[in-house]
Amino acid sequence: MRTFLCAACAVLSVIAHVSADEGAVKSELSDAAKEVLAKVQSLREQGKKEIAKIENKEERDLVETMAIEAEVKDLKAERPKRDTPTDLFSLLKPKAAEPKPDKAREASLRARRVRRNKQRRAAAAARRNAKLRRVRRNRAAARQARARLIRRLQRAKINQSNKKAAEAKLADQLKKE
Repeated sequence: MRTFLCAACAVLSVIAHVSADEGAVKSELSDAAKEVLAKVQSLREQGKKEIAKIENKEERDLVETMAIEAEVKDLKAERPKRDTPTDLFSLLKPKAAEPKPDKAREASLRARRVRRNKQRRAAAAARRNAKLRRVRRNRAAARQARARLIRRLQRAKINQSNKKAAEAKLADQLKKE
């Protein structure tokens, strides 16, 4: 029960501390809200006193840690999921209006990106085609060289067989004589 009270006080103390630091916001509060703020501040002070009463330093640190974790859990549960700010102090600062990029500029940037991608794809295709042309040309040259070699070997074989046939014919004629 005591830790729960301390945790609740710590949560309220941080919320009150953040809201109390904003002087401009405090001046705009209604009387009822100011009363609630005063109660929250008194609870915060009471929570600090209760935590200070814990003699064991480890237990005191543990209670403070649990209080902070409970506070963070509550804050995460309360804020919307879509825009979750990373820190609480950014919530207090008014956000500057970011200039939206001009639609024409956005369109030109997109067109440039599309054009670059198209050129990149065309260059890659040209490199691929050039490589394929070189491979085809080299294969064709190799086929032609092989065909020339085969024809030369066939001619040499035919010439050799013709030469042997002529020599055999000449030898037969010489035998007959």
